[in-house]
Amino acid sequence: MAIQGWHASPRRDAEVLCDGRTGEVRIPLRLMHVDTPQGDVDFVLSGSEAAVLLERLTLSVGGAR
Repeated sequence: MAIQGWHASPRRDAEVLCDGRTGEVRIPLRLMHVDTPQGDVDFVLSGSEAAVLLERLTLSVGGAR
């Protein structure tokens, strides 16, 4: 269920962090309502979750060309 007007965008002022020991990946996001920033949050994934997401994004973007 989508909430009208809300989305999250990658923060341009922060880097994605990866913990080499655990494989955890932190993606800094900015929460937005329409075009108004509402706050910042980290999207945290395990290494295996990040690998699955990368695979799906690669297939999606590759298929859109």
